[in-house]
Amino acid sequence: MRRRKKEDKTIEIIIAISVIIGVCLSLASIQTAETIEGGIIKIISTIMAVLLFTAGGYCMCYFAWIKLKKKYDLDKLFPFAQNSTEEQAQGTNKKKNTLITPTEKKFKEHLHQHLPTNVEIHCMVRLYDILPDETQEKLTPRTHQYHFQSHIDFTLVIRDTQEIILAIELDDRSHHRKTAIENDTKKNEILKESEVCLTRVPVDRMYDPITIKKIVKFCEEKIAQSESKKE
Repeated sequence: MRRRKKEDKTIEIIIAISVIIGVCLSLASIQTAETIEGGIIKIISTIMAVLLFTAGGYCMCYFAWIKLKKKYDLDKLFPFAQNSTEEQAQGTNKKKNTLITPTEKKFKEHLHQHLPTNVEIHCMVRLYDILPDETQEKLTPRTHQYHFQSHIDFTLVIRDTQEIILAIELDDRSHHRKTAIENDTKKNEILKESEVCLTRVPVDRMYDPITIKKIVKFCEEKIAQSESKKE
């Protein structure tokens, strides 16, 4: 929370500095346009002044909007002014006494409509619980803690046998950060070594039908393989 406030304060300072510089340069450009003789130079100076005034005005309006939005919670009054879907997933998309976020819930419901009836979706499963017994026994105290603290967004299993079919991670823009990339890479390697299939789905307003079809097809193939083993 403190980090977020610090980042907001930094952004506000940058915008304020941009406004001051834009206004100063605009005034200087207008003064130059009034004193310099010569058509081309005068036109260029005037164009520069207009552009700088426009940029400065935009920054000033944006700065004022941020302050007003925080003070009076204008998102509730003007829904059209809310952040993009991806930003909502990171900022306002918070869990309220629920296991998953609204964004994750939306994806889960969409996926559930297309999955075979004998496939279950488990949410927020610990990475440790997905690993085979032989892998769990080899964990060191340090790696043991990581496996307990990490989780998988969605785990698809066969309803009758609870056999793991597929692990799904729903990735928003926060996964582009360096620390998140390192964590995702580590998680990918762990699941690969444990022979657990993993797919990553980017957060989106409308999910790609091809991606959903691939997940469904993979589930059907895994179910067929499981049934053939019984025979």
